[in-house]
Amino acid sequence: MNYSIIQIISAVQFLRFGIVFPLVPLIAERLGARPSMIGVVVGMFSLLSLFLAIPMGSLVDRFGVKRILVVGVFCNIASAVVLLVADTVTELILAQVTLGLSFLLHVVGCQSYISNLQNRSKVEKGFGHLSLVAAIGQSLGPVAGGLLVVHSGYRAAFTASLIISLMGLAVLRLKDDQLAAKNIARWSVTPELRQVARLIVEPKIIYVLIFSFAIIFAVNLRSSFLPVFLRTQSINEAGIGLIIAFLALTATLVRFFFARLCAIFDRKPIMLVSTTVVGLGTLIVPVLPSITGAGFAVLLIGLGFGVAQPLSMLMLSELKPPGSAGLIMGLRFTVITLATLVSPIGSGQIVKLLGIEYAFYAASVLVLIVGILIIFRFK
Repeated sequence: MNYSIIQIISAVQFLRFGIVFPLVPLIAERLGARPSMIGVVVGMFSLLSLFLAIPMGSLVDRFGVKRILVVGVFCNIASAVVLLVADTVTELILAQVTLGLSFLLHVVGCQSYISNLQNRSKVEKGFGHLSLVAAIGQSLGPVAGGLLVVHSGYRAAFTASLIISLMGLAVLRLKDDQLAAKNIARWSVTPELRQVARLIVEPKIIYVLIFSFAIIFAVNLRSSFLPVFLRTQSINEAGIGLIIAFLALTATLVRFFFARLCAIFDRKPIMLVSTTVVGLGTLIVPVLPSITGAGFAVLLIGLGFGVAQPLSMLMLSELKPPGSAGLIMGLRFTVITLATLVSPIGSGQIVKLLGIEYAFYAASVLVLIVGILIIFRFK
């Protein structure tokens, strides 16, 4: 029962997120935001997560998954309400910050639950399923959101996101974690900080985190300047949603084979293929500025992203010390959050100074450099 509820909650979160994230930079632009401010609006999604991901991971280990997810569901609902009534950039930022906190709580809570499963094969399949339902949500969401905007306006899309958020109340049926409940009285921040310090000096953990950062930095352009770039090619919201959904659909399909890939190949070659295809796909976006070019680009990005996400979760799960599942997933999410914060803000400055195509060039170079680093340094 708990496993199914975790998957349902993850699906709801990512479907709601999928509807909203391609529309945020577009509505920010409609509200008068310049490229640098669009980057800030998108980046605010990651603001709280940057500081809270590790503490939240620790709190999952101490207080249990259910308590964290319940708070996340109500934050998600609150964000949807603010977004529905927002008519200024400031209100849009508030919605983004609240949604980012909800996203943090959902991701760390669900990943910690899977990481704590006793059977190793169940952990591999669990991360694959978690990534699969996330990819399905991100495939359906942008298409649904784009169609709703074209036919009924932004308010209809944001109303749909609120209704979907309410479905997350299924979390109330989740059974309490009795082991975590016993740990509440013993919680202290000092041992957690010491454990983080031990984790971040492990070479393999460092390289997995660098790998995660680079992939997310590039892929995060889909929620910031890819929609804006596609609009410059005279593509409407429905077309933009369809292209972004194609990226998520590709990621979804490749995740069906994730467990098989892990059984056949070592981790290093899978990491290398992921960085290569994401780097090349990101480079192709401005080089082939057309619907066909964008489709081919997001195909490559989706393939690499589809493998990279569950791979980094699995590798960190394999490297974690006993009793630190929430902590290491919180550390991973901190790095991912840093990427999602730096990517739109940094890309916004690049767009302001050099032009929108250079945001894609810079992200491509970063990913390919990390691929080279993995070749020569990852053991």
